[in-house]
Amino acid sequence: MINIDINNLEELENTFNKKHINRDLDEYIMECAKLMPRGGKIELKINCNLNQNEQNNAINLIHGYYKEKLKQYHIIDKYDDYVRIFLLILGIVFIIISEHLIDVLSELFLIAGWVVVWEIIYDLIFTGFKRKKTKSIYQKLSKCEISFSD
Repeated sequence: MINIDINNLEELENTFNKKHINRDLDEYIMECAKLMPRGGKIELKINCNLNQNEQNNAINLIHGYYKEKLKQYHIIDKYDDYVRIFLLILGIVFIIISEHLIDVLSELFLIAGWVVVWEIIYDLIFTGFKRKKTKSIYQKLSKCEISFSD
């Protein structure tokens, strides 16, 4: 359970966009969520005296914000997949071209090709896990249980 202490509903909202939550609050929630067990549910407990309408607004704000973040991640992933495929093909083409060139150019294309291929593999292995975990947290937060107490 993630405890959030606020004095009023405005403390949840971003000062520039009322449909987003406060940046500091988002960072706090994400840091706490990353420390929670992988398969567990995420629950938010907001400690504040809000009326029923304000509570519903807070729930809609938090769920809507993380649904939007999840949607953005899906778009970024789709774009990244196209870029990865393009770069992988480019790296392979460089490696193939290196076989047909003279000494120095051959070495340059071979090294460039392997560097591009390695970067794609590195991105898939290491960055992919981090991105997958973040998407999982956004998914949980977009549907999490939110309770209120005085």
